[in-house]
Amino acid sequence: MGRVWSDANRFAKWLEVELAATETLADAGQVTRAAAAAIRERAKINVQRIHELESRVKHDVIAFTMSVGESIGDASAARWLHHGLTSNDVVDTAQALLVRDASRLIERGLTEFGDILALRAQEFRHTPQIGRTHGIHAEPITFGLKIANWYAENQRNQERFRNAAAQMAVGKISGAVGTASHLGPDVEERICQRLGLNVAPVASQVIQRDRHAHYMSALALIAATLEKIALEIRHLQRTEVREAEEPFAEEQRGSRIEIAQHRVESRDDRRDDVGVGLPSRPEVDLRRDHLELPEEDVLQVVRVVLARPDQVELAVRVAPELLDDERGPDDVGSDAEDERQAVVHEPAPR
Repeated sequence: MGRVWSDANRFAKWLEVELAATETLADAGQVTRAAAAAIRERAKINVQRIHELESRVKHDVIAFTMSVGESIGDASAARWLHHGLTSNDVVDTAQALLVRDASRLIERGLTEFGDILALRAQEFRHTPQIGRTHGIHAEPITFGLKIANWYAENQRNQERFRNAAAQMAVGKISGAVGTASHLGPDVEERICQRLGLNVAPVASQVIQRDRHAHYMSALALIAATLEKIALEIRHLQRTEVREAEEPFAEEQRGSRIEIAQHRVESRDDRRDDVGVGLPSRPEVDLRRDHLELPEEDVLQVVRVVLARPDQVELAVRVAPELLDDERGPDDVGSDAEDERQAVVHEPAPR
């Protein structure tokens, strides 16, 4: 993901749009084929040079075209680079390419996460667990049912995300105010087709940002789901609940001051993942919300999901003895039994 959003890749996508435009214009007879071929063969990205030029000209796209023009080394060919385009024709269309690449990574991670949830839901489909309403003991459930709920929510997130990513896969080559008066809508469509994008049916100087808001909303829901799962697993690992715990190797060591705590190796390097959904709540004071989390050292499920989905299945150990240990009548048994008896003996409605 870092590579996708690096400056080098961003400028590479800008160049991809420029090349698609030049070659399409060559097909239309508006640019010489020799110039288009020379640009394709010689154009190179030099990130340092682009930043150097931008510090002088104070315009990123102008700095980009100057640097690429220098790399072409033939003024008669370089003059056709960026022909008929405005800055946002390049920037917004290239951004669609970047979002498409990023979306493929996210969707792959969501798919792998869903596969793991499905596997674990089946594994624990008969493992009993006390159910809770408002945090209070209620009727028994299975741990598999809990995970099945996460799986179903992840499936809905995937569907929402696919729709939002499709809405983002559009380009615009319609000029400074969206009228396509210079190159025309036919050329715009052919350039976008060459890039594997649809055309934004109507645009202004930019592709309209409701698409981006939709996309970010889908990401926010995904983040909220991951936070929800992480917080629930952390809750189940509390000493007073202890219905789940982190796996602990035979010779693995933990902190001396936290005698009963099991840690996953290198987990201490990832302390900021519970709360990952918070940026999706702009109405919340994020600093206050973070300070109110009960412990600083929180369960680090979310980053494992995003960065190393192949290891998610190792993040939590659940065993029947943890979910159904020897608890006295003043603990789980009494509340659950009272609930069951209430259901059994409640008179039928007349």
